Amino acid sequence: MSIPARRLALTFLVLVAAACDDSKIAAPPGGYSISSAPSRLPAPSDVRTSLVGGGKGVVISWTYWPAMYNASSASGFLVERGSDDGGRWSILGFTRESSMGDAVTADQQQCYRVTAVAQASPERNSVPSTEACVGKAVF
Repeated sequence: MSIPARRLALTFLVLVAAACDDSKIAAPPGGYSISSAPSRLPAPSDVRTSLVGGGKGVVISWTYWPAMYNASSASGFLVERGSDDGGRWSILGFTRESSMGDAVTADQQQCYRVTAVAQASPERNSVPSTEACVGKAVF
C-alpha cells in the first residue's frame, strides 16, 4: 500500500471514529439506568359486583384496556376476596377472562379486588384495583 493510500485509509478511520463518538449523544433526563424496573401493567378499572342466583352468588367483572395506557396485555387476572374490615385478602382465583363468579353469604359483606398479571415477569404485575363490595356489612 502506497503512502497516499495509507493516509487516505487513516483519514477514513479517523472520520469514522469521530462520527461514532458517543459523548456527543445526549443522555436522557435522569441519565442512563440499566437496572431500572420494568413498567407495571395498568390496574384493571371499573371493578363491579352483581348479585345472581337469588343473592347466593356474585359475579365480579372489570374493565381492562391496556392499549389505552400504551401497555402490553396481561397474561390474566388474579381475583382476591376479603371482608370490609380491612383484614386479609385471600385468592379467589386466576382467569384470562374479564369476570369471575363466587358464592356469597347474604349476611356478610365481601369485597373483591383484581390484579393484572404478567405471568413471565411478576415484577410487572399491576397494583390491585380499587375494591368492589357486595352483601350487607356485619357490625
